[in-house]
Parts: sequence; C-alpha cells; structure tokens
Amino acid sequence: MTGSAPGYRLSLAGTGGRWAVVLPWLGSLGLSAVAILDPGLPFSMRLPLWAALAILTVVTMVAWVRWLHGTGRSGYWALLGAVPVLGVFALPATLFWRRQTVDDGRYAPAPRYRLGLALICLSALFVLSRVAWAPYTIPSSSMSPTLEPGDYVLAWRNGQWARGDVVIFAHPVTGQDFTKRIIALPGESIAMEAGRPVLDGVPVPESPRAEIIARSSARPQMRCLGGMQQADQPCRLAQAVQTLPGGRAHRVLDVELGRLDQVPALVVPEGHVFVMGDHRDNSVDSRVPVSAGGVGPVPTDLIRGRIARVLFNFQGFDRFWVAVE
Repeated sequence: MTGSAPGYRLSLAGTGGRWAVVLPWLGSLGLSAVAILDPGLPFSMRLPLWAALAILTVVTMVAWVRWLHGTGRSGYWALLGAVPVLGVFALPATLFWRRQTVDDGRYAPAPRYRLGLALICLSALFVLSRVAWAPYTIPSSSMSPTLEPGDYVLAWRNGQWARGDVVIFAHPVTGQDFTKRIIALPGESIAMEAGRPVLDGVPVPESPRAEIIARSSARPQMRCLGGMQQADQPCRLAQAVQTLPGGRAHRVLDVELGRLDQVPALVVPEGHVFVMGDHRDNSVDSRVPVSAGGVGPVPTDLIRGRIARVLFNFQGFDRFWVAVE
C-alpha cells in the first residue's frame, strides 16, 4: 500500500501521506512566528493563537509519525523534532525520504501507539500553557538580591500586576526586555530622598541598613562599599528592607549616595507605572528618562509578565523553585 491509509484517525498507528504533514507544519510555523514576533499580543488574542498552535502540534506530530511508517522507518525518528536547532531541519528532511510499500497491518492499533499519542497530547498541552506563562533568563544584577544573574524565572502572562510585583516589560524605544519592580502607580507622586522612595510625600518605611557580603558576579568588576572590586573578591554592600504601601516588603541593595538616590518628585502619568531595580546603584530604571538612556515611566501595555518563581540558576547558584518577593 503506497497511498494514505484509509480511514485516517488521530492515531500513531497506520501510514499517512506527505501533505498531511506539510500543511499543519506550515500552519504551526506561521502561528509560532506571530507569537514570537509580537509577544505583546493581548491575552484575548493569545489564547486562541496558542490553542490553535497546540492542536496543529498534535496533528503535525501524528501525521509525521504516520509518514515515517509509510517510508518503512520507525516513528521514533520524530523524536529528532525535540532536538534544538536540529529539530528545525529534521521534519522537512524526512519528507524527502522515498516512500516504500509497507504492510499497513504492521502498524495496527496497540498500547504503545496510544501511549505515544498521549505523550504528544501532553506536549501540546505544554505548548498551550505558554498562553499563561513564559520563561526568562535574568542577564544582570539590577534586581539583586531578589533575582541574581543567570536566574531562569517563570513569568505569568495574565495581564494582572500590582505594586511591589517584579515585572518584565519592553523598553518603550528599543523593545528590549527589562525586569524591574513596580514602585508607584498611575497618578501618584514619587521622589527619591537619600535612596528612599517618597510616595505622595510619605517616605517608604525602611529597616536599618546592614552590611552584607555579596556573591561574585559574571562581570569583571563590581561596585562595592569602598570602591570597585574584582568579581572573585568579596563585595560588601548595604542592605535594607523597604515596605511599600499595602505591606509588600522587599530587600534593596545600596553602595553609595549617588545622583539616582536624590530624584525630584514627578507624577506618574495615567496608563504608566514607575519601576525600579532592587540594586539601587546598579539599575537604569524609571529614575532615568528615556531621553537619557533610561526607561522612564513604563506604559502598562508594555508589561509582558509578572515574575513568580525562580526555577534554577544557570551560573550554579544554589537556587531552585524560589518564590519572588
């Protein structure tokens, strides 16, 4: 039998044709491109997009396995699709394999095919779940000690955020991803006095500052109390706990009284939030206007997610499944 198996079902048993693979594969590539090129899509549009992508993922994988059967090869070749980079070329490469005459009874329904289909469906559910969350890697120490360089974090993309949340947002000009903490909300007045935020004229409560020893960083040098230090040397920093209105407390790091510790009051525009890094002397945030290379007040429609967990750290820090303050 050289044609598509009669009575095509959503099953890994049997054989299938080339176009049954190509069409859903091209559709999934198109939807993936939309999701990647426009990650700022509203939630109401992302849900049907990722649902369609999950369905096409199942259809593509089932059709691919059946096509492999039709070429006389094992469906396990489809596992190549999970290999980074190589997987992009694996599926189209197998479509050029010459189709052979195969006894279709060889692929009669069996428990192993049902198990395989279940695994494919679970993979599709994983794809669908990306409508609600996304992984990110923290590149710098601007959010230390809450987030460290190399942290692999989980961000919820449900469009809900509050004061004190650590969020990922797109730079208003470059579109680059930034990670900062929301300090002030639309319509509020915020200033900085001696390193403390002042909200509507009221300084944010702060615990007495204590000296700590920071971990080494991937950067060649770190700014520390007493001057610059090499990354492999102990770095002394001042740490305090600041408590925002509503009771959200978080740790902040400081090195010296600099220009960003004294910022005149401004009113956060409607539809914007004022964000800052927890490492106050190592963060370019809303204290710096866009015209000076900062981010300024951030439009809320540029917020891409709210960081909830640290899954692990690529640089070997002892961090696994840590809740973000």
